[in-house]
Amino acid sequence: MASENSYINRQIGNYRVVSELASGAFGRVYLAQHVLLKKRIVAIKLLHATYLGSSEERERFLQEAQFLEQLKHPYILPIIDVSIEEGLPYLVAEYAANGSLRHRIKSCSLHPLPLHETLTILIQIGQALHYAHQQKIIHRDLKPENILFNAKNEALLADFGLATSVSTVSMKHVDN
Repeated sequence: MASENSYINRQIGNYRVVSELASGAFGRVYLAQHVLLKKRIVAIKLLHATYLGSSEERERFLQEAQFLEQLKHPYILPIIDVSIEEGLPYLVAEYAANGSLRHRIKSCSLHPLPLHETLTILIQIGQALHYAHQQKIIHRDLKPENILFNAKNEALLADFGLATSVSTVSMKHVDN
């Protein structure tokens, strides 16, 4: 298998990798362009080869794709495609051109985000979480890196890799 850095300029599915956007414990995210539809710019999440070593890991990857396919909401990062190429699983998602909440917080480190912006983000992500919960899906990895902003500057909940269905976990209801 090719090294991690060799994905730049490589074709994955119908997309040519342009640059690396981020990396983490589970894989790397690349900026890519559709080979025929040149204006279609996407993000490709390519999991490390070690994360598809067992049928259980393959099933977890496919489960994330199925969760994302269920979650059609204005404030959830839309998935465009999913596949496994040369043994490496990948997800193709809308490119969130305005970065993550983590990046936004760091860029205004001298002063907090304006109140109206903070409230808008909380409302949008709250709506996304509420919708996911209605679909019986729990995100389980809510953090600033998993809140992205699209070209319209709307907050998008991303990375449902640790998500689980309510039917698969033990739940305890507590009244206030």
